[in-house]
Amino acid sequence: MSDVSIVTGKLEVVGPSSDKPDGSEYTYLRFSQKNGATKLMKKVGVGQLVESYLRPGIEGQFFFVKLGRLGHILFAVKTTDGQKIYEENGFSSWIRKMRLSAFVLLLLFLPLSFVGLLMGGYLGVIVPIGFVYVMWKLAVSFPKVLNEKFLREHLDQQGFAS
Repeated sequence: MSDVSIVTGKLEVVGPSSDKPDGSEYTYLRFSQKNGATKLMKKVGVGQLVESYLRPGIEGQFFFVKLGRLGHILFAVKTTDGQKIYEENGFSSWIRKMRLSAFVLLLLFLPLSFVGLLMGGYLGVIVPIGFVYVMWKLAVSFPKVLNEKFLREHLDQQGFAS
């Protein structure tokens, strides 16, 4: 099962956003599709290159990758007039930040797991399992999905090639 999804249609509404060092995070993006349906994508991260083209009224194919409960990332747009916008190598800094966060959690893992064990009960089991799960997601799972090779393969399968 792929974490990449494609929305084909016209961008109608761009929700409120918060600026981040490597792009922006939009509360939502609303698309109208050709069959009359609307598609709402919530919690969408956008890199700086794709964001510079992101305006209501742009029409085409929008390529998203899902990062679990964190939301989606819009990493490429293929407009109806043939323009191809791709956040090439745009996620390397995001991947570094995720791995750094996993490292910080690793440093906190032993002391907080020990506290969980001292408190006993479910906390003695849930705290270590929760830490391992979050560290795995940040160090392995999310960076794998944001990897340049992974994203490029999905784009090539959809005929996005330059």
